[in-house]
Amino acid sequence: MSRTIMLFGRCVEVRPEGGEAAIFVPWKEAFNFTENAGYMISGEFESAVVIPVNSTHGVGDSAAVRISIDREATNFKGFRAEFWHGDRPYVGGELLEPFDFDWVAFIPCASMLT
Repeated sequence: MSRTIMLFGRCVEVRPEGGEAAIFVPWKEAFNFTENAGYMISGEFESAVVIPVNSTHGVGDSAAVRISIDREATNFKGFRAEFWHGDRPYVGGELLEPFDFDWVAFIPCASMLT
């Protein structure tokens, strides 16, 4: 029997700092983490599919930030989201507006023998 875990969450007021246009999002920040925590031990995180969506209201620069997922940094702890404005990294700083993004993750689990 195989199973796919579906987690969903929201990151609010994101403002990348430290010269990086990325943040690490732990799985435990998902709204439904508690009900799926028991299945996480068998998760195949290298095959996880994470779908991020910028949910910032308005038409400012922060609403135009694109989000990609670094598949190499997706592991049993969480995933790394990278941010882009046009073709340039959206690097944190005082002048950048914060933004919000929603995400959904589909994590396949190893087949279990019963």
